[in-house]
Amino acid sequence: MTSEYRSSLVEIEHHLRRIDSLRRAIGGHRGAGQLARIAIEGIWNRGEFALADVLFTADYVNHGGLITDLVRGPEAIKFSVALFRTAFPTFHIAMDALTADQTAVEARWVAYDREAVDGSPRKGHGLRGITRCRLECGKIAESWTVWDRRSGLTEWALIQEALGGQA
Repeated sequence: MTSEYRSSLVEIEHHLRRIDSLRRAIGGHRGAGQLARIAIEGIWNRGEFALADVLFTADYVNHGGLITDLVRGPEAIKFSVALFRTAFPTFHIAMDALTADQTAVEARWVAYDREAVDGSPRKGHGLRGITRCRLECGKIAESWTVWDRRSGLTEWALIQEALGGQA
């Protein structure tokens, strides 16, 4: 077993312990918000796919996201994240705002390229969106995502122009 693999296992075990404690405390809105933060940071930003099995219900449905409801359960998130990270390996999601109660979470976010031309984050640029999640038994059961198509398409046009139309 390589040290990198062992380190990944230790990190996943740490997240699983945090999630177990969150599940016990999920009756409050702070636990629900933390669940969303772990999903974004762990799965989307770092590609820790094993977290999906713990954070999402077996019959999770993604309405209006990348893979809509064709694939269900944690595999829907794994598939979406894998596609996104393959297409945009340096993208990062930052939360602008998060509201939560016992049964739902709403995250306002911006997805941007971590590595601008000068190597600094491009916060303020990128794709803005809102994801609403319905919780069930301490897990994410459904989500609905909408994003600012106009700014996203404008950003894409700027990228194409910077690359000489090769994007």
